[in-house]
Amino acid sequence: MESKNYSKKRIDREIRARKEAERIMEEKSLELFYANEKLKKLNDELNESLSLNINALQESEIEKFALFENAAVGVIFTLQGKVIRTNHKIVEMTGKHERDIIGKSVLDLVYDDDVFNYESLLIQLHQKEIAQFNINLRLQKHNKALLWCNLYSSSVKTDDGVVKYTIHILEDIQEKKAIEAKQETLIAQLKEINNQLESFAHVVSHDLKAPLNGINTVMSWTRDHVKNLSIEDSELNQYFTLIEDRVRKMYKLIDGVMEYSKVSQGNEKREWVDVRQLAEETVQLISIPNHISIIFSGQFPTISVNKLKLKQVFLNLVDNASRHNDKKEGFIEINARENEHFWIFDVRDNGVGIEDKHINKIFKIFNTLDTSGKHTGIGLALVRKIVEHYKGRITVDSTLGQGTKFTFTLDKDTVKVAHE
Repeated sequence: MESKNYSKKRIDREIRARKEAERIMEEKSLELFYANEKLKKLNDELNESLSLNINALQESEIEKFALFENAAVGVIFTLQGKVIRTNHKIVEMTGKHERDIIGKSVLDLVYDDDVFNYESLLIQLHQKEIAQFNINLRLQKHNKALLWCNLYSSSVKTDDGVVKYTIHILEDIQEKKAIEAKQETLIAQLKEINNQLESFAHVVSHDLKAPLNGINTVMSWTRDHVKNLSIEDSELNQYFTLIEDRVRKMYKLIDGVMEYSKVSQGNEKREWVDVRQLAEETVQLISIPNHISIIFSGQFPTISVNKLKLKQVFLNLVDNASRHNDKKEGFIEINARENEHFWIFDVRDNGVGIEDKHINKIFKIFNTLDTSGKHTGIGLALVRKIVEHYKGRITVDSTLGQGTKFTFTLDKDTVKVAHE
Protein backbone atom coordinates (compact mmCIF):
# COMPACT_ATOMS: atom_id res chain seq x y z
CA MET A 1 0.00 0.00 0.00
CA GLU A 2 2.77 2.39 1.00
CA SER A 3 4.62 1.43 -2.17
CA LYS A 4 1.62 2.43 -4.32
CA ASN A 5 1.29 5.77 -2.55
CA TYR A 6 5.02 6.48 -3.07
CA SER A 7 4.81 5.67 -6.78
CA LYS A 8 1.74 7.88 -7.19
CA LYS A 9 3.48 10.82 -5.49
CA ARG A 10 6.55 10.38 -7.67
CA ILE A 11 4.45 10.36 -10.81
CA ASP A 12 2.63 13.50 -9.66
CA ARG A 13 5.93 15.26 -9.06
CA GLU A 14 7.20 14.28 -12.52
CA ILE A 15 3.97 15.53 -14.10
CA ARG A 16 4.21 18.84 -12.27
CA ALA A 17 7.90 19.16 -13.21
CA ARG A 18 7.15 18.41 -16.86
CA LYS A 19 4.36 20.98 -16.89
CA GLU A 20 6.68 23.56 -15.27
CA ALA A 21 9.37 22.83 -17.85
CA GLU A 22 6.84 23.14 -20.65
CA ARG A 23 5.67 26.47 -19.21
CA ILE A 24 9.24 27.78 -18.99
CA MET A 25 10.02 26.61 -22.54
CA GLU A 26 6.87 28.29 -23.79
CA GLU A 27 7.84 31.55 -22.09
CA LYS A 28 11.41 31.39 -23.46
CA SER A 29 10.17 30.50 -26.92
CA LEU A 30 7.83 33.45 -26.78
CA GLU A 31 10.71 35.73 -25.68
CA LEU A 32 12.91 34.34 -28.45
CA PHE A 33 10.12 34.88 -30.97
CA TYR A 34 9.69 38.53 -29.95
CA ALA A 35 13.46 39.06 -29.93
CA ASN A 36 13.74 37.53 -33.38
CA GLU A 37 10.88 39.68 -34.65
CA LYS A 38 12.59 42.76 -33.23
CA LEU A 39 15.93 41.80 -34.83
CA LYS A 40 14.20 41.16 -38.15
CA LYS A 41 12.54 44.56 -37.93
CA LEU A 42 15.88 46.27 -37.21
CA ASN A 43 17.52 44.40 -40.10
CA ASP A 44 14.70 45.44 -42.42
CA GLU A 45 15.07 49.05 -41.30
CA LEU A 46 18.86 48.88 -41.89
CA ASN A 47 18.44 47.39 -45.35
CA GLU A 48 15.77 49.95 -46.16
CA SER A 49 18.08 52.76 -45.00
CA LEU A 50 20.98 51.41 -47.04
CA SER A 51 18.72 50.98 -50.07
CA LEU A 52 17.42 54.53 -49.68
CA ASN A 53 21.00 55.85 -49.42
CA ILE A 54 22.07 53.97 -52.51
CA ASN A 55 19.00 55.12 -54.41
CA ALA A 56 19.58 58.67 -53.28
CA LEU A 57 23.20 58.38 -54.38
CA GLN A 58 22.22 56.95 -57.73
CA GLU A 59 19.61 59.62 -58.33
CA SER A 60 21.77 62.57 -57.22
CA GLU A 61 25.06 61.38 -58.69
CA ILE A 62 24.00 59.61 -61.86
CA GLU A 63 24.78 62.61 -64.03
CA LYS A 64 28.21 62.98 -62.44
CA PHE A 65 28.93 59.28 -62.75
CA ALA A 66 28.10 59.38 -66.44
CA LEU A 67 31.18 61.58 -66.85
CA PHE A 68 33.34 58.86 -65.30
CA GLU A 69 31.86 55.92 -67.17
CA ASN A 70 34.15 56.28 -70.19
CA ALA A 71 37.04 57.96 -68.36
CA ALA A 72 40.64 56.93 -69.01
CA VAL A 73 41.03 56.23 -65.28
CA GLY A 74 39.24 53.68 -63.11
CA VAL A 75 36.50 55.02 -60.82
CA ILE A 76 34.93 53.23 -57.85
CA PHE A 77 32.15 54.48 -55.56
CA THR A 78 31.87 52.89 -52.11
CA LEU A 79 29.26 53.24 -49.39
CA GLN A 80 29.95 51.95 -45.88
CA GLY A 81 33.09 50.28 -47.20
CA LYS A 82 31.37 48.34 -50.01
CA VAL A 83 31.59 48.96 -53.76
CA ILE A 84 28.29 50.20 -55.16
CA ARG A 85 29.37 51.36 -58.63
CA THR A 86 32.40 51.17 -60.92
CA ASN A 87 33.17 52.28 -64.44
CA HIS A 88 34.27 50.17 -67.40
CA LYS A 89 37.95 51.04 -66.90
CA ILE A 90 38.01 49.19 -63.55
CA VAL A 91 36.73 46.06 -65.26
CA GLU A 92 39.43 46.46 -67.91
CA MET A 93 42.18 47.08 -65.33
CA THR A 94 41.30 44.15 -63.04
CA GLY A 95 40.05 41.66 -65.61
CA LYS A 96 37.10 40.96 -63.32
CA HIS A 97 33.38 41.11 -64.03
CA GLU A 98 31.52 44.00 -62.47
CA ARG A 99 29.35 41.55 -60.53
CA ASP A 100 32.50 40.22 -58.84
CA ILE A 101 33.42 43.73 -57.67
CA ILE A 102 30.05 45.18 -56.57
CA GLY A 103 29.38 44.57 -52.89
CA LYS A 104 33.03 43.83 -52.12
CA SER A 105 35.65 46.04 -50.49
CA VAL A 106 38.28 47.88 -52.53
CA LEU A 107 40.77 46.04 -50.32
CA ASP A 108 39.78 42.84 -52.13
CA LEU A 109 41.32 44.26 -55.30
CA VAL A 110 44.64 45.22 -53.69
CA TYR A 111 47.72 42.98 -53.72
CA ASP A 112 48.35 41.43 -50.28
CA ASP A 113 51.72 43.13 -49.72
CA ASP A 114 50.14 46.57 -50.26
CA VAL A 115 46.97 46.06 -48.22
CA PHE A 116 48.40 47.22 -44.88
CA ASN A 117 49.54 50.67 -46.06
CA TYR A 118 46.32 51.25 -47.98
CA GLU A 119 44.05 50.01 -45.18
CA SER A 120 45.80 52.30 -42.65
CA LEU A 121 45.00 55.33 -44.79
CA LEU A 122 41.48 54.10 -45.44
CA ILE A 123 40.79 53.82 -41.69
CA GLN A 124 42.01 57.39 -41.19
CA LEU A 125 39.70 58.50 -44.00
CA HIS A 126 36.66 56.74 -42.51
CA GLN A 127 37.45 58.14 -39.06
CA LYS A 128 37.58 61.59 -40.63
CA GLU A 129 41.21 62.11 -39.58
CA ILE A 130 42.04 62.95 -43.21
CA ALA A 131 39.83 64.21 -46.07
CA GLN A 132 41.63 62.37 -48.89
CA PHE A 133 44.83 60.51 -49.65
CA ASN A 134 47.00 59.35 -52.53
CA ILE A 135 49.05 56.14 -52.72
CA ASN A 136 50.89 54.01 -55.27
CA LEU A 137 49.96 50.34 -54.96
CA ARG A 138 49.45 47.15 -56.94
CA LEU A 139 46.12 45.63 -57.94
CA GLN A 140 45.89 41.86 -58.25
CA LYS A 141 44.14 41.08 -61.50
CA HIS A 142 41.82 38.17 -62.20
CA ASN A 143 44.73 36.20 -63.72
CA LYS A 144 46.91 36.92 -60.64
CA ALA A 145 49.06 39.40 -62.57
CA LEU A 146 49.92 42.67 -60.79
CA LEU A 147 49.13 46.15 -62.05
CA TRP A 148 50.74 49.29 -60.59
CA CYS A 149 48.21 52.06 -59.92
CA ASN A 150 48.10 55.49 -58.40
CA LEU A 151 45.01 55.43 -56.18
CA TYR A 152 43.30 58.60 -54.94
CA SER A 153 40.51 58.23 -52.34
CA SER A 154 38.28 61.00 -51.03
CA SER A 155 35.09 61.30 -48.99
CA VAL A 156 32.22 63.20 -50.60
CA LYS A 157 30.06 64.94 -48.01
CA THR A 158 26.75 66.77 -47.81
CA ASP A 159 26.55 70.42 -46.88
CA ASP A 160 26.03 69.24 -43.29
CA GLY A 161 29.30 67.34 -43.30
CA VAL A 162 27.70 63.89 -43.50
CA VAL A 163 29.64 61.43 -45.70
CA LYS A 164 27.54 60.56 -48.76
CA TYR A 165 30.00 58.12 -50.29
CA THR A 166 33.69 57.61 -50.97
CA ILE A 167 35.17 57.93 -54.45
CA HIS A 168 38.33 56.07 -55.49
CA ILE A 169 40.15 57.03 -58.68
CA LEU A 170 42.79 54.63 -60.03
CA GLU A 171 45.35 55.58 -62.67
CA ASP A 172 47.31 52.87 -64.48
CA ILE A 173 51.02 53.66 -63.90
CA GLN A 174 52.42 50.29 -64.97
CA GLU A 175 54.37 51.79 -67.87
CA LYS A 176 55.64 54.64 -65.70
CA LYS A 177 56.90 52.13 -63.11
CA ALA A 178 58.62 50.12 -65.83
CA ILE A 179 60.36 53.29 -67.07
CA GLU A 180 61.41 54.19 -63.51
CA ALA A 181 62.83 50.71 -63.00
CA LYS A 182 64.73 50.98 -66.28
CA GLN A 183 66.04 54.42 -65.27
CA GLU A 184 67.24 53.08 -61.93
CA THR A 185 69.05 50.28 -63.74
CA LEU A 186 70.61 52.73 -66.20
CA ILE A 187 71.69 55.05 -63.38
CA ALA A 188 73.35 52.15 -61.58
CA GLN A 189 75.07 51.12 -64.80
CA LEU A 190 76.21 54.71 -65.47
CA LYS A 191 77.67 54.96 -61.98
CA GLU A 192 79.57 51.76 -62.58
CA ILE A 193 80.77 52.99 -65.97
CA ASN A 194 81.85 56.34 -64.47
CA ASN A 195 83.79 54.53 -61.76
CA GLN A 196 85.45 52.35 -64.37
CA LEU A 197 86.25 55.38 -66.57
CA GLU A 198 87.74 57.24 -63.62
CA SER A 199 89.96 54.29 -62.81
CA PHE A 200 90.83 53.94 -66.49
CA ALA A 201 91.69 57.65 -66.74
CA HIS A 202 94.08 57.39 -63.81
CA VAL A 203 95.73 54.31 -65.27
CA VAL A 204 96.04 55.93 -68.71
CA SER A 205 97.39 59.13 -67.16
CA HIS A 206 100.04 57.18 -65.29
CA ASP A 207 100.92 55.01 -68.30
CA LEU A 208 101.18 58.02 -70.65
CA LYS A 209 103.27 60.08 -68.24
CA ALA A 210 105.68 57.23 -67.59
CA PRO A 211 107.37 57.36 -71.05
CA LEU A 212 107.34 61.18 -70.91
CA ASN A 213 109.28 61.00 -67.66
CA GLY A 214 111.71 58.65 -69.40
CA ILE A 215 112.09 61.07 -72.33
CA ASN A 216 112.76 63.94 -69.95
CA THR A 217 115.37 61.91 -68.13
CA VAL A 218 117.10 60.88 -71.38
CA MET A 219 117.02 64.49 -72.60
CA SER A 220 118.63 65.68 -69.38
CA TRP A 221 121.37 63.06 -69.67
CA THR A 222 121.93 63.94 -73.35
CA ARG A 223 122.19 67.68 -72.59
CA ASP A 224 124.68 67.00 -69.83
CA HIS A 225 126.68 64.67 -72.08
CA VAL A 226 126.82 67.21 -74.92
CA LYS A 227 127.80 69.91 -72.45
CA ASN A 228 130.62 67.76 -71.04
CA LEU A 229 131.87 67.17 -74.58
CA SER A 230 132.02 70.94 -75.03
CA ILE A 231 129.95 70.71 -78.18
CA GLU A 232 128.35 73.99 -79.17
CA ASP A 233 125.63 73.30 -81.67
CA SER A 234 122.76 75.77 -81.78
CA GLU A 235 120.70 73.52 -84.05
CA LEU A 236 121.13 70.61 -81.65
CA ASN A 237 120.03 72.81 -78.72
CA GLN A 238 117.03 73.85 -80.79
CA TYR A 239 116.04 70.21 -81.15
CA PHE A 240 116.45 69.68 -77.43
CA THR A 241 114.20 72.66 -76.70
CA LEU A 242 111.63 71.50 -79.27
CA ILE A 243 111.47 68.02 -77.69
CA GLU A 244 111.14 69.50 -74.19
CA ASP A 245 108.31 71.79 -75.36
CA ARG A 246 106.49 68.83 -76.88
CA VAL A 247 106.88 66.84 -73.67
CA ARG A 248 105.49 69.75 -71.62
CA LYS A 249 102.56 70.02 -74.01
CA MET A 250 101.85 66.31 -73.58
CA TYR A 251 101.88 66.73 -69.82
CA LYS A 252 99.35 69.57 -70.12
CA LEU A 253 97.23 67.55 -72.50
CA ILE A 254 97.09 64.56 -70.17
CA ASP A 255 96.28 66.76 -67.17
CA GLY A 256 93.62 68.58 -69.21
CA VAL A 257 91.93 65.33 -70.21
CA MET A 258 91.96 64.23 -66.57
CA GLU A 259 90.30 67.47 -65.46
CA TYR A 260 87.76 67.22 -68.26
CA SER A 261 86.83 63.67 -67.26
CA LYS A 262 86.24 64.72 -63.62
CA VAL A 263 83.77 67.55 -64.27
CA SER A 264 80.57 65.48 -64.26
CA GLN A 265 81.37 63.44 -61.18
CA GLY A 266 78.41 63.64 -58.80
CA ASN A 267 80.38 63.41 -55.56
CA GLU A 268 81.97 66.85 -55.90
CA LYS A 269 82.88 68.82 -52.79
CA ARG A 270 80.84 72.03 -52.59
CA GLU A 271 81.26 75.13 -50.45
CA TRP A 272 79.89 78.66 -50.26
CA VAL A 273 81.93 80.79 -52.63
CA ASP A 274 82.00 84.60 -52.92
CA VAL A 275 82.27 84.83 -56.71
CA ARG A 276 83.80 88.34 -56.68
CA GLN A 277 86.53 87.22 -54.29
CA LEU A 278 87.17 84.05 -56.30
CA ALA A 279 87.45 86.03 -59.56
CA GLU A 280 89.94 88.41 -57.95
CA GLU A 281 92.02 85.49 -56.64
CA THR A 282 91.97 83.92 -60.11
CA VAL A 283 93.24 87.10 -61.78
CA GLN A 284 96.18 87.13 -59.38
CA LEU A 285 97.21 83.68 -60.64
CA ILE A 286 97.61 84.97 -64.21
CA SER A 287 100.49 87.08 -65.49
CA ILE A 288 98.41 89.99 -66.78
CA PRO A 289 100.49 92.38 -68.93
CA ASN A 290 100.80 95.94 -67.55
CA HIS A 291 98.92 97.47 -70.47
CA ILE A 292 95.75 95.50 -69.61
CA SER A 293 93.48 96.71 -66.81
CA ILE A 294 90.99 94.50 -64.93
CA ILE A 295 87.50 95.86 -64.26
CA PHE A 296 84.85 94.33 -61.97
CA SER A 297 81.24 95.46 -62.29
CA GLY A 298 77.78 94.35 -61.19
CA GLN A 299 76.51 92.49 -58.13
CA PHE A 300 78.36 89.23 -57.49
CA PRO A 301 76.58 86.48 -55.54
CA THR A 302 77.73 83.95 -52.97
CA ILE A 303 76.82 80.48 -54.25
CA SER A 304 77.30 76.81 -53.42
CA VAL A 305 79.66 75.28 -55.98
CA ASN A 306 82.90 73.38 -56.26
CA LYS A 307 85.42 76.19 -55.84
CA LEU A 308 88.08 74.62 -58.05
CA LYS A 309 85.67 74.12 -60.96
CA LEU A 310 84.41 77.71 -60.91
CA LYS A 311 88.00 78.97 -60.63
CA GLN A 312 88.87 76.95 -63.77
CA VAL A 313 86.08 78.75 -65.65
CA PHE A 314 87.39 82.24 -64.78
CA LEU A 315 91.01 81.14 -65.18
CA ASN A 316 90.49 79.94 -68.76
CA LEU A 317 88.34 82.91 -69.84
CA VAL A 318 90.56 85.60 -68.30
CA ASP A 319 93.75 83.92 -69.50
CA ASN A 320 92.38 83.75 -73.07
CA ALA A 321 91.35 87.42 -72.91
CA SER A 322 94.82 88.37 -71.63
CA ARG A 323 96.76 86.41 -74.26
CA HIS A 324 94.72 87.69 -77.19
CA ASN A 325 94.75 91.41 -76.49
CA ASP A 326 96.80 93.47 -78.94
CA LYS A 327 95.68 96.94 -77.81
CA LYS A 328 98.04 99.46 -76.20
CA GLU A 329 95.37 100.14 -73.59
CA GLY A 330 93.63 96.85 -73.14
CA PHE A 331 90.99 95.89 -70.62
CA ILE A 332 89.20 92.81 -69.32
CA GLU A 333 85.83 93.43 -67.69
CA ILE A 334 84.24 90.80 -65.42
CA ASN A 335 80.55 91.52 -64.84
CA ALA A 336 77.82 89.79 -62.83
CA ARG A 337 74.07 90.23 -63.06
CA GLU A 338 70.94 88.09 -62.66
CA ASN A 339 67.48 87.30 -63.95
CA GLU A 340 64.72 85.24 -62.38
CA HIS A 341 66.37 81.85 -62.88
CA PHE A 342 70.07 82.42 -63.56
CA TRP A 343 73.19 84.25 -62.45
CA ILE A 344 74.82 85.72 -65.54
CA PHE A 345 78.54 86.45 -65.87
CA ASP A 346 80.41 88.25 -68.67
CA VAL A 347 84.14 88.24 -69.38
CA ARG A 348 84.65 90.99 -71.98
CA ASP A 349 87.82 92.28 -73.61
CA ASN A 350 88.89 94.68 -76.37
CA GLY A 351 91.37 92.23 -77.92
CA VAL A 352 91.82 90.74 -81.37
CA GLY A 353 88.39 89.13 -81.57
CA ILE A 354 87.42 85.85 -83.22
CA GLU A 355 86.50 85.24 -86.83
CA ASP A 356 82.92 84.08 -87.40
CA LYS A 357 84.08 80.84 -89.01
CA HIS A 358 85.81 79.81 -85.77
CA ILE A 359 82.96 80.66 -83.36
CA ASN A 360 81.34 77.21 -83.57
CA LYS A 361 84.64 75.38 -83.13
CA ILE A 362 86.17 76.99 -80.06
CA PHE A 363 84.18 74.95 -77.50
CA LYS A 364 85.08 71.60 -79.07
CA ILE A 365 87.72 69.61 -77.26
CA PHE A 366 91.24 69.71 -78.75
CA ASN A 367 90.32 72.71 -80.94
CA THR A 368 92.52 75.76 -80.46
CA LEU A 369 93.09 78.96 -82.40
CA ASP A 370 96.57 79.27 -80.94
CA THR A 371 99.22 78.49 -83.58
CA SER A 372 102.19 78.43 -81.19
CA GLY A 373 101.54 74.82 -80.18
CA LYS A 374 101.65 75.72 -76.48
CA HIS A 375 97.96 75.14 -75.80
CA THR A 376 95.93 71.94 -75.86
CA GLY A 377 92.48 73.11 -76.97
CA ILE A 378 90.86 71.69 -73.84
CA GLY A 379 90.34 74.97 -71.94
CA LEU A 380 87.08 76.23 -73.44
CA ALA A 381 85.68 72.70 -73.76
CA LEU A 382 86.33 72.32 -70.05
CA VAL A 383 84.64 75.67 -69.35
CA ARG A 384 81.52 74.65 -71.25
CA LYS A 385 81.34 71.29 -69.49
CA ILE A 386 81.60 72.92 -66.04
CA VAL A 387 78.94 75.52 -66.88
CA GLU A 388 76.58 72.83 -68.20
CA HIS A 389 77.26 70.80 -65.06
CA TYR A 390 75.55 73.61 -63.14
CA LYS A 391 72.68 73.62 -65.68
CA GLY A 392 73.89 76.81 -67.39
CA ARG A 393 75.16 77.64 -70.87
CA ILE A 394 77.99 79.65 -72.36
CA THR A 395 77.88 81.85 -75.47
CA VAL A 396 80.36 84.12 -77.24
CA ASP A 397 79.89 87.42 -79.05
CA SER A 398 82.92 88.68 -80.93
CA THR A 399 83.89 91.26 -83.54
CA LEU A 400 87.20 90.74 -85.30
CA GLY A 401 89.66 93.47 -84.32
CA GLN A 402 87.38 94.93 -81.61
CA GLY A 403 87.09 92.31 -78.91
CA THR A 404 85.20 89.35 -77.49
CA LYS A 405 82.59 88.78 -74.80
CA PHE A 406 82.02 85.36 -73.23
CA THR A 407 78.75 85.07 -71.30
CA PHE A 408 77.96 82.12 -69.08
CA THR A 409 75.02 81.40 -66.79
CA LEU A 410 74.57 79.31 -63.64
CA ASP A 411 71.17 77.99 -62.63
CA LYS A 412 70.11 79.54 -59.31
CA ASP A 413 68.43 76.39 -58.03
CA THR A 414 71.49 74.30 -58.84
CA VAL A 415 74.02 76.61 -57.16
CA LYS A 416 71.75 77.41 -54.17
CA VAL A 417 72.18 81.17 -53.86
CA ALA A 418 73.06 82.23 -50.31
CA HIS A 419 70.84 84.99 -48.93
CA GLU A 420 72.17 87.44 -46.41
